[in-house]
Amino acid sequence: MNRLKQTSLLVATLLCAAVAWSGCGGDDEGSDGGSGGLLGGEQDTSGGGATSTGTSQTTGDTGGSTTTTTPDCDYPDNSGLIALGKVMPRLWWEDAELPDGTGGTFDLQSFHCDPAYEDYSVVVFVVSAGWCPACPDYIRHVGGQADQLEAAGALLVFVETELADGTPATGPDADAHITELLGVEDKGIRLGDGSTQPEARTIYQAPLIAGFPAGFVVRRSDMVIIADQSESQYYLPFEEIAQNPDHVRPPFDPNREPSCDPAEEEIYEPNDTPAQATVLTEGDYRGGICNGSPDFYTISPSRPDGRWLFEIRFSQKDGDLDFYLWDPETDRAVVDGQGNPIGSDSSDDNEVFQWQGPATIKIFGYNGSTAAYEFSLVDL
Repeated sequence: MNRLKQTSLLVATLLCAAVAWSGCGGDDEGSDGGSGGLLGGEQDTSGGGATSTGTSQTTGDTGGSTTTTTPDCDYPDNSGLIALGKVMPRLWWEDAELPDGTGGTFDLQSFHCDPAYEDYSVVVFVVSAGWCPACPDYIRHVGGQADQLEAAGALLVFVETELADGTPATGPDADAHITELLGVEDKGIRLGDGSTQPEARTIYQAPLIAGFPAGFVVRRSDMVIIADQSESQYYLPFEEIAQNPDHVRPPFDPNREPSCDPAEEEIYEPNDTPAQATVLTEGDYRGGICNGSPDFYTISPSRPDGRWLFEIRFSQKDGDLDFYLWDPETDRAVVDGQGNPIGSDSSDDNEVFQWQGPATIKIFGYNGSTAAYEFSLVDL
C-alpha cells in the first residue's frame, strides 16, 4: 500500500484555522557524521533558484569545532513557494535542536546534497503552534512513529511556529515544547519558525499551511513537496511514503471529468449514507462511484458469525476506489488498535478484504476519484 493515504483519526476534527488568532489562530551544512541530523556552519544567504555547495565549513558541536567539506551540489531551482508539487525553497535554521541533544544548523541544502543524509529518502515536517489545542495529539501520533520512520528513511522534523502567546518560536522553544509532549529528547529535529532563514516565519506564512496541526513531506532527490496533510482527512502514512517516495499520487484534480456516467450507478441507489445501506448476501454485483458520493452496503453473511470475502474490481485508469468498514452510529471508519481504518486501500486495480459477522462497508473514490466497479461477496 505504498501510496498517499491517511490512515487514522479524522484530522478534519483536529485542524484549526491558522489565519486569524482568536484562541485557535495566529497573527499576521556541514556534518558531524550522525544520521539523526547534521550540524551546518556558514550559510549561503542567496535566495531562490539553484544554490551550490562545495566549500569547507566550520561545524560547531560539543567537542569544539571541526572543518568538513560538503560535495559540489546544486539545490533545485524553485519559486520560493511552499506548496504541494513545488520544490521546497532552500531554508536553514541556526539554532536547531538535534536528537542527540546538541544544537547547531540544519540546512535543507545539506539534506539534499550531503552524503551523510543518503539513508533518508524524505524529510517529514510536522508543523504546530503552542496555542493550538489539537496539535499535541498530532505531535504525539507522529512522534510515536519516530523509530519506524527513521527505519523507513524519513527524517522527522518538528517545526514550532509560535508560542502560546503568539510569539514566534525559536529552536530551544520548539525543543522544550516537543520534549514536554513526547517525554523524550531524541525524537526528531526541533526547529522554531521564528529562526527560519533567510526569512523568519516562512513556514507560518506558507500557502500550504492552511491550519494547525500541519504536515508535509519533501522528497530528498529533488526537494519536491510530495504530500500535504491538508489534502485528506486522515493522517498521512509517512512510513509508506518514505518507503516509496516516487509513487505518491498527485492530489485529485477537481476539474477532471467523471470517468463513469450516472447511468452506471448500481440499481440500489440511493445508498449514499449508512442509513440507506443496501443489504448484501453472497453473490456478484455491479455499481459505480460516478457523482462523487460514496456507496454503503450492509454485509449479511449466511451465518451470523460467518467469515466472508469481499472483492471489488475496477480500473485505476478510471479512478482509485477504496472501502472501509463503517460504523453507522458514529458515521466514521472502524479502526484497529493502532487507530488505522479497517478495510482495503491499496493502489491496485482490485481491493480484497476478509471479515467476520455482519458489517457495514463504505465504498468511495480516493481524493474524489470516480469509476464503475464490479464486486463479489463470498461466504467462507
